[in-house]
Amino acid sequence: MGWWASWTDTAVTVRFGSVGALGRAAAEGQPLTELQRAQLIARLEELLLRDSDAGVRSRAATVL
Repeated sequence: MGWWASWTDTAVTVRFGSVGALGRAAAEGQPLTELQRAQLIARLEELLLRDSDAGVRSRAATVL
């Protein structure tokens, strides 16, 4: 999935926007498979624990 790469972008606004867009897509789009859901949760948890920007961590927590 190419959009995972945007979560490691050096620009905070790109990471922040990507997390928000993914959250909206997951909530409003087609249902996720169990594998997709597990991958999404793992990535969000990784951002929540490791991202250098408080805004990105907050957005990840909101999406979770």
